[in-house]
Amino acid sequence: AGAVRQKAEQRATASDFMEMEKERGISISSTVMNFDYDGLRINILDTPGHQDFSEDTYRALAAADNAVMLLDGAKGLEPQTRKMFEVCRMRNLPLFTFVNKLDRPAMSPYELMDEIEAEFGLETWPVLWPIGDGERFKGVLDRMTNIVHIYQKPAKRGGKAEVVEVPLDDEDK
Repeated sequence: AGAVRQKAEQRATASDFMEMEKERGISISSTVMNFDYDGLRINILDTPGHQDFSEDTYRALAAADNAVMLLDGAKGLEPQTRKMFEVCRMRNLPLFTFVNKLDRPAMSPYELMDEIEAEFGLETWPVLWPIGDGERFKGVLDRMTNIVHIYQKPAKRGGKAEVVEVPLDDEDK
């Protein structure tokens, strides 16, 4: 939850439609969202992350082809994340990990990678590398394209950040 926003000023995600979900800012029930990409239909199952609603998540994972493990940059691996990972491992689901909330004080990328490697025995390979965290968060380096995405703070709170892309390749060689 938290990845697909309807409007910047709304706390709930597009898939959080129940009043309790909107009030608490968390997903309580699983929902399906989809979009077309490159001639394919992509279905996203947004499942609850909170332990009180984990049974719904376990059922939704039975229908999944892969999973995204969302980590809070400041908290790292939380107990519920560990449980979900084990379910994915038992079902042989490919797992992609995304770290959010880097615009707040966060663990270093090295600490997060070490925690994942030590806890789950997985070798990590970051696709995006953060540049700073908290107030010093400036953007990310896309290691696949060698482009730095620098975020300019919006003029008003809740506004959309402008992104400046800076290629790292020196074409004048």
